[in-house]
Amino acid sequence: EVEYETTTKTDSSGAVTSTSTTIKAEDAGTGVTTTATTGTSSATLDIVIPADTATSGSAASSTVSDESFEVATEQIEAVLEQLGQDVTPNVTILAESSSSSTTSSTLSLASDAVGMLADAGATVTVETSTGRVALDSGSVKAASTGDVTITVTAASESDLTDAQKAASSGSSVYELTLTVGGQTTHQLGGTATVTLRYALSEGQTASGVRVWYMADDGTKESYDCTYDADAGTVTFQTSHFSKWVVGYEAPSESSSNLLMYAAIAVVVIAVIAVGAFVYTRHH
Repeated sequence: EVEYETTTKTDSSGAVTSTSTTIKAEDAGTGVTTTATTGTSSATLDIVIPADTATSGSAASSTVSDESFEVATEQIEAVLEQLGQDVTPNVTILAESSSSSTTSSTLSLASDAVGMLADAGATVTVETSTGRVALDSGSVKAASTGDVTITVTAASESDLTDAQKAASSGSSVYELTLTVGGQTTHQLGGTATVTLRYALSEGQTASGVRVWYMADDGTKESYDCTYDADAGTVTFQTSHFSKWVVGYEAPSESSSNLLMYAAIAVVVIAVIAVGAFVYTRHH
């Protein structure tokens, strides 16, 4: 069953400023939900698919049933027919564990399912207890040649080389793994947006949170990232999977001084401007 909801916004005079329509299909048996929203100039198509997740110790393993993918496909076709236009599907797979001690999460997808997603040009976001991985359509297409597993692991010291242990001391290490057809694939063929947990310690600020790619020899390469203090997560983008260090690097004194000097300069300019204004008024 497909549901419709139209929302109209007006200005103070009562004139219509925008109209949006939401088309939604939901299956009670599988929990699959497809929602399309169209506005004046844009449309989105979001599909949420709950996975079946089992936990053994600290490891969680998730799969998506054939039935769920069949339902998702039917919903997409029905919603797009009502929408009357082609829209890129954004698929989110919920693969979170009910256990709070999960340190490794693996999602397995059959090749037919990945092929269906690739043919639709879909993006795929995997929500796990150890992190979130959002694959763009290029990454999904590149992975569509076989059965796929995606693993996000909070690495322990036993997972690291001596060089990596030394390079990551005091920081969190995560390992992102992708296999296609049973073979580990490092290069994605596209871009992944990765979100991992990091809790600020006392005295730390969001501006000091850092993410590094770490090679087997302990060499680290810094990546741009953003920190969400409310969620306690850090997000970055990458074109390859490997080991990643999430840690803290206090802002340098020179950076702090630069900010201080900039603030002083602003105050000085403001004082000069006020003085000039007063002088002009009196002359």
